[in-house]
Amino acid sequence: MTKRTSRLILFIVLGFQAAILIFLNLTQLSNHMGHDTTVYLYQTIVSWQQKKLLLDDWMYQTTFGLDSPVPLAALIYGIVRDVFVAYGITNIILTGAFSFVFWKLMGRFQISFETKLVLINLSLGLHFANYYMVYNSLEYGSVMFIDNAAYVVKTITALLVLLCSIDLLKGKVNKAYLIVTAALVMVSAVSSGFWILVTSVAPIIIWRIGLDAMQKDIKVPLKDKALLYAVFLAVLSLLGQFLMVVVLGHPTIDSAMKMIKLQDFWKNVGNVIMGYFEVAGGMGIADSQLLSFIGIATLVLFIVACLALFSLVYVMRDKETSADTSVQVLMATVIENFFLFFVCSAKWGALIYEVRYLILIYLISLITLGLLFERKIFKLYSKDVLIFLASIGIIISSFGSAYVYMKYNDNDRVDRCHAFIAAVSATDAKIVYNFGEEIFCDSRDMRVFDTEHVYKSVVDTGAGHMIYHFGDSSYLDHPEDYSGPVIFIYSDDEEAEFIPEHILEEGREIYEYDGCHVLYLEHNIDDFYTDIII
Repeated sequence: MTKRTSRLILFIVLGFQAAILIFLNLTQLSNHMGHDTTVYLYQTIVSWQQKKLLLDDWMYQTTFGLDSPVPLAALIYGIVRDVFVAYGITNIILTGAFSFVFWKLMGRFQISFETKLVLINLSLGLHFANYYMVYNSLEYGSVMFIDNAAYVVKTITALLVLLCSIDLLKGKVNKAYLIVTAALVMVSAVSSGFWILVTSVAPIIIWRIGLDAMQKDIKVPLKDKALLYAVFLAVLSLLGQFLMVVVLGHPTIDSAMKMIKLQDFWKNVGNVIMGYFEVAGGMGIADSQLLSFIGIATLVLFIVACLALFSLVYVMRDKETSADTSVQVLMATVIENFFLFFVCSAKWGALIYEVRYLILIYLISLITLGLLFERKIFKLYSKDVLIFLASIGIIISSFGSAYVYMKYNDNDRVDRCHAFIAAVSATDAKIVYNFGEEIFCDSRDMRVFDTEHVYKSVVDTGAGHMIYHFGDSSYLDHPEDYSGPVIFIYSDDEEAEFIPEHILEEGREIYEYDGCHVLYLEHNIDDFYTDIII
């Protein structure tokens, strides 16, 4: 097989993956909103409505969303007036930006064009090989290329930090990259706290200080451009956090990450390793038959994950490879990240580590995988055969991920939401209260489908019911702000017995859908008001 044929095959595979991502982003987003995705979609709508990025009456949680697709999606939404199309287009654009930066980073290493095509294909996989949690997927594909894609800008920023550090060490300064990277680091610090600082900037500082200290000359660090630039980025991060916490009064969860207990250390190490396999798509919480299409797709990604992990060890132990300063930048970063997550807890309620925290480690391992193949594997096996097998594996895993994503959709809930919206739109009510866990997601979805009404979720806190907020508007939370007619929606489940009697007595049922009731009330209600709104 000629070099031209190999490249043609890999470009076809790349086109296949691009077609999948474009199709899913432009046609399926409305059926896969989940818990977090609705936050980003609704924030996109409100950002355009208010014509600002830092919103009024907004209950922020872990991020301001400035380092996410929201700012660009809001601009496109103002043009197309369809939030799903706007967000889908934004995801496509940012996926292209990620691919460009990752390709440029791979270009800093001695990796052939064909191998880089294989790696870019692997990096663009959705990795839903055996399950997709439609309620709130936080898997690699969902936080990078489809759904909310909340980590694609953060990942681009982290890769740019690596790229700039390598260029400075090689004496190849690209001012455009340096300026863009500094701007993104600052924005990310304001928006999401210390994430870029601790995962991308700090490893460079620690490594360079340790290396420069060996020279036993105080002037050496002052001439180290990579170190000085990393320190500059650290200052920007601290400044951004100062603006966020002190000026804007919004500390983030990552700023309060806690160390694990001594007795939990080895369990935590296991969580990180299993989290790596999950982010790579090689393992998941769902069962699948090995001798099935989905099982084979999962096995393909499991093999890739094993090889990528082994490649990290190989690169560290190979003296010739590890002598390259470009490789040392990667090793410093991946070692610090592993150490960070070995000693700190970042599960936030998940069974294992939230896989989005391990994306940078995964992408670095793909680069080292390329180095392993170039310097070792291709000497033992046919490069053409391996490229052909990799292409088949990538197509199988990509098709499997798309199939799983399409299968586990939220179509039934979407149909119910539209039915509720039609009933609400036939009234003069302004606020819609959704009561209980059964229709909790409906309320979050309907606020995206219907921008003409104000939707509020009422949940049981264990000490009574109150309005729930996670990344949405507190507009009209207080009864004195609006006294007109409202809609109250509830389900015939155990929670229905906790509904205040006067609501059922005063409300007039205008619609019923599969055990869910829509009541119309002539005036607003204050049963769920509290000084502490969650």
